[in-house]
Amino acid sequence: MCVYSEREVRRCYIRNLKEAKRLLAGSSFCCGQEPNVSGLNGWVFEQTVHGCLSEELGAMCLKVDVEEQVKIKGKAKADLKVGRVVIEIKATGLFDKQDIAKCRQRSAEAGEKRWHYVYLTLGETYAPYRDGMAAAIGKDKVFFLDVHGEWRRFVKRLVRLLSERAV
Repeated sequence: MCVYSEREVRRCYIRNLKEAKRLLAGSSFCCGQEPNVSGLNGWVFEQTVHGCLSEELGAMCLKVDVEEQVKIKGKAKADLKVGRVVIEIKATGLFDKQDIAKCRQRSAEAGEKRWHYVYLTLGETYAPYRDGMAAAIGKDKVFFLDVHGEWRRFVKRLVRLLSERAV
């Protein structure tokens, strides 16, 4: 049984984002307005996933190294690396069709290192991007938290991938 659900992960993210904006607005260098900084939403969601996932693994008594912003190849990075699983995390889904090709490439590059590549997003409203990601890296490695049960499926899949022996 999971500690979180996709609804609870979303609530944590929203709470964390509000707190981050409030704290930044209260900083001595800030002029008092809440920041509207590009990338802040994504970073807060990455941190939220990191925290929630660490709790999930801890509840299962699994001790796994978790790293942030791990280089896959060249300039390409994964947001999180949990054991041999690298996770691309998006708060708002993809921005254009080219992102699907980038994820396919990163998945192949991760495979060269004997890593598994998975994709996690709060949601994707554009069906061609949703379907494109599933086709690019596999349905079993794509998770959309706007679907009931996806967080649980994500955690189960991650644990299964962590238990597989390196090929």
